[in-house]
Parts: sequence; C-alpha cells; structure tokens
Amino acid sequence: MNFLPQRSQIFNLPIDQVTLIQTLQISKDFILEKKTHQIVTLNSLMVNQSFKDKGMCGILQRADLVVADSVGIFWAMKFLGKPLPKVIPGIDLMLELCKMSEREGYRIYLLGAKEEIVEKTVFQLKKMFPQLKIIGHHHGYFSPAEEKKIIREIKDLSLDILFVGLGSPRQEKWISAYLKELDVNLAIGVGGSFDIISGKLKRAPVRLRRMSLEWLYRCYQEPWRIKRIIHLPVFIFRVILSRILTN
Repeated sequence: MNFLPQRSQIFNLPIDQVTLIQTLQISKDFILEKKTHQIVTLNSLMVNQSFKDKGMCGILQRADLVVADSVGIFWAMKFLGKPLPKVIPGIDLMLELCKMSEREGYRIYLLGAKEEIVEKTVFQLKKMFPQLKIIGHHHGYFSPAEEKKIIREIKDLSLDILFVGLGSPRQEKWISAYLKELDVNLAIGVGGSFDIISGKLKRAPVRLRRMSLEWLYRCYQEPWRIKRIIHLPVFIFRVILSRILTN
C-alpha cells in the first residue's frame, strides 16, 4: 500500500486516523491488490452493540479500514486524547468512491433498500457520473434462495466495489459472512445512503452538516430513528468512564 494509516483504538475497537482523501487512496490500493477488503463506517451505536454482540465486535476488529461516520465517535476520540482528522459520513464516502470509480473504470454493484429505491439510486448515480460502470443491483428484501443467487451473481461479475445498504449491523455482518465467497475487492456498508441519493429523503442543509448535526435532520425526517438516540447516554458514560480509568 502507498499509504499506511495510523490506527487508534476506541475501547477495544480499531479506528483509523484518516481524511476522506486518504480513505480514497487506501480504497484504490485495496482494489489494486485484487484481494477482498471490508471498510466500516463506525458510529456510536455500533460501538455500543459491540459490547453485547461478540460477533459484531469481531467484525469491527477484523475490518481492513474503520472510519468515523459520526460526530459521537469524533468527540469521543478527542475527549480520550486521540483526536481524528475528520468525520467521514458514509454518503460522502460512497459518492467520492463513485466519482473515483468513474475516473478509474471500476465496476460497482449496489445491494440494499427497496427495489424502487435502489433502482432510483442507480438512475441518479448515472446522472451524476455518466461513465460510471454500475454492473448490477438488487434490493435488500431477499429470501434465502435469492440470497444464494445474489452471491453467485456478484462473484461472477468480478466487481471492484460493492455498496451494501442493509442498515447496521446487518450490512456489516452480511459483508463479513460472505466477503470471501463474493470475491469483491472492496465492500462497504453505506446504511441509508440509497434513500438520500434516490431522493426519497433530503440530505441535511450544508450548515447542519458543517455543525455535524446531520443525524438530527435525519431524525426529523424519520421520527422512528429517535429511539436510537437512547443509546447516546450509555456511549457517553462509557467514554467518560474510560478516561477516568485510564487516568
């Protein structure tokens, strides 16, 4: 690899000290290696899940690259004396990877969301990146029988990048379980990015994004997400306790 990131820890989980530009360079290196790689966009909910789900904890520990997807992770690392360069929202990373893929001729596949949403996502991406090679796509509501066909299809297509929008932790677990079988150079879970790119949901105004409050705007559009905020006090408590015990 041309660039080896500095890897820090948040509790027992890895977090890489990278900017968006560095993440793109690392992604390019992964693709050129012609081996399977998984990128995780880490948020505070996933950290909490790792405490009670050993399987999820192992997936995060084995990930080839882990970037901070939320202001919660960014704050925690700064509070613990290991500040990160930037928050890297999953949707920003996805769009930049698509931009790079158009330029480099990489082959991509989209998996996740409802059928009409993933189809609209493909349509919008082709509008944004006319030369982008979207080799295939499939919705995320598949049966076990369909799943086998999807895995076989992805393997046969010899892909460079697989975007999986199944929601966390399902998408991370799915990628980890089938990555070797899929034989894709780079797989990344992108959560609800398809909803935004397709136009189903609006992205937060730039001002809110700069203030790292995109999550709040998302809750405004999808009130059911408010219940996820309940985990935040637990995360904050763990971060503060970790600092006290470390000192």
